[in-house]
Amino acid sequence: MVYTATAQTTNTIRALSLRDAIDLTLRHNLNLKIDRYSAEIARYGVQAGYGGYDPAFRVQVAHQYDDMPNYFRPDKANPDFGYKADSEILGTGFKGKLPTGLTYDLSAMAVDFHNVRTRFMAPDPFEIPNYFAGGGSGAVGFGPPNVRLANEHYMQAGLALKQPLLKDFWIDKERQQINLYKNQLKVSEMAVRGTMMRLITELQIAYYELVSARENIRVEQKALELALQLLSETRAKVRVGDMTQLQEQQAQVHVETVSGDLLTAEQSFAQQENIVKQFLADDFNAWWGVALNPTDNLVAVPEGHDRIQSMQNALTKRPDILQMQLDLKKQNIILKYDYNQLFPSLDLDGSIGIRSANRDIDRALEDLSDVAHPFYSFGATLSFPLGNTTARNNYKAGKLAREQSLTILKQLENRVLADVQAAMSITDTSYKKVASTRNARQVREAMLDAAQKELRAGAATNLGVLEALNALTAARLNELRALADYNKARAQLAYGEGLTLEKNLISVNVR
Repeated sequence: MVYTATAQTTNTIRALSLRDAIDLTLRHNLNLKIDRYSAEIARYGVQAGYGGYDPAFRVQVAHQYDDMPNYFRPDKANPDFGYKADSEILGTGFKGKLPTGLTYDLSAMAVDFHNVRTRFMAPDPFEIPNYFAGGGSGAVGFGPPNVRLANEHYMQAGLALKQPLLKDFWIDKERQQINLYKNQLKVSEMAVRGTMMRLITELQIAYYELVSARENIRVEQKALELALQLLSETRAKVRVGDMTQLQEQQAQVHVETVSGDLLTAEQSFAQQENIVKQFLADDFNAWWGVALNPTDNLVAVPEGHDRIQSMQNALTKRPDILQMQLDLKKQNIILKYDYNQLFPSLDLDGSIGIRSANRDIDRALEDLSDVAHPFYSFGATLSFPLGNTTARNNYKAGKLAREQSLTILKQLENRVLADVQAAMSITDTSYKKVASTRNARQVREAMLDAAQKELRAGAATNLGVLEALNALTAARLNELRALADYNKARAQLAYGEGLTLEKNLISVNVR
């Protein structure tokens, strides 16, 4: 059992390997959950972008009343007679847009004209007031033979199409938004990957510090054991007169000093324990009263480097590099749309359909089904804004924005390469320090053993043993620090190369 201050005051001890800690972090860390929500929101954004191609279904039901006065037209031999009519209108149709930019409108309409009252009487060309109401010159009330009562059924069905050929042809606002949404989804997914890598690296560093803190406790416990042993031997020699009270007091002070160092080490372990717990839990209270017992040890596994491959990995797998490349892709999407808007609008349009009209509804339907009265049209429309100021300046701004993104990407690549080179250097140096501190610790152990033998033989005072004890404790702590720093450097190098997930055998599943 690991001796810590927290282990004495808690109810549960949780054995925790680094692999367990990583798995718990990926399942429960709140920062990662937030980024996963962002990716899911972006996925819905992509689906929403295709809503622009959803056809719109419409139904129209209306009643219409018309009261048209008769009026004289000099360009016609016969006058336009006034009429009154009621009509019931029923219409339906689909209207929408295809990803090619083609818009379509498929419609059908039926109109029932009834109570149509037409007055056949030539009006005074000099405007006859109150024609239907009577009272004016030549006014005649409704009734035979001047008024015709009639009903009429009118039907029409048709399809209208419009296809852009220049502006809005290879890209339009809807396609731009869909591409931007897709790009944002990739950015969000890359953000999840980046957060996973960052969290795992930070967790590894925190875990190695936790193991180091645990080993520091063991070193201080061993130092306290040796200090108490020295105090006991010193007191025995004081009793027989071989040592002085001052030497006993020096040994006692050393015991108290090491006891204080042990308390400091235990406190450091408790603080580092809380740091690790923050990675593991979405509810910190759930870990209240749980003491962590890290099961992994600090070992120095040699790390071989291929400088070219490390650089290549960093430039192709680092999430920050990939996100910046996606930002550049976003600028290209915007620029593509801005370039398209420089062109004039050249649209092909056409329509085709059938009509029928008859007092008898069955005859009207028969004429419609027989295509008795077809109609069609086709043509092209060219339009362009004079000056095109907005489109031209948007395009110029878009080109500058792309150049800005390219410059930022180059700057980031340089910084990443420098970071990787520095990380490789730190890893190599840290590995060498592990060997040197191990040798130093072994020498200090031998020196303590020699000092203890001299003390027991009466050839030296306990001052030399005290110095050897302090030097050995420092050497052991230095070795632990070197081991922790080396493992941390390996984790940071993996992050710099963009290989954190691969080296920990983790696959990214955003959903």
